[in-house]
Amino acid sequence: MIKPTGRPIVAQGASGQTANLQEWQNNAGTALSVVDKDGQFGVGKSNPEFKIHVVGIVDPTSLTFDSFGNVASNIIGRRAQGTVASPSACQTDDGLLVLNGRGYGATGFSDSSRACIRLCASQNWTDTAQGAYIRFETTPNNSTTKEERMRIDNHGDVIPPSDGAGSIGTEARRWGLIRGVVVTSGDLVFENGVKATEEGDGLAFMNKNGNKIAVLDNEGNLQVKGKITENPNL
Repeated sequence: MIKPTGRPIVAQGASGQTANLQEWQNNAGTALSVVDKDGQFGVGKSNPEFKIHVVGIVDPTSLTFDSFGNVASNIIGRRAQGTVASPSACQTDDGLLVLNGRGYGATGFSDSSRACIRLCASQNWTDTAQGAYIRFETTPNNSTTKEERMRIDNHGDVIPPSDGAGSIGTEARRWGLIRGVVVTSGDLVFENGVKATEEGDGLAFMNKNGNKIAVLDNEGNLQVKGKITENPNL
């Protein structure tokens, strides 16, 4: 009989232990799950390389959480500076939880992620100040260098990694509708090179060569460099 305060199963490694501490095998002796000498847990992997290492050949290879009623399924990452015995506050840009994607090249898996979503601290944390942001990273084709592409900051603003970086949509894949209340700090440049820019309280229009061709002031007066010609066929 196992006592309530007792430990029912203990696997204690020997000095210099190299073999797995525990293995669950099928009838052919193939390891289905293991705990290695360092306590790493492998499922479908007899020599786990991470704290929990799952290998599958049937889609999907997944970690599945079922919840019922008012209980939600959660993935939670907790981060602290310091040590396990003496934790200390998170600092600015500390990763709280990171979702990484790696792939297999010609000879092996990539040694670091190539696509990534990071949930990070946006300030030095206290018990009452715990700002955070989300950072999105990808790797361009023909490269192995991951770069930040976008972040949602602690105010909820969606911002590029640097001023003028990135685009919303491409020539072949455009958004159907973009709504906004105010558009500020920037020129409106069309694909043919024509640009609309702020000038005083009105708008100035430039051709693709950068020459000013028209101005619309805040009273609705329109000044043009060329001629205004009637064309009923437009």
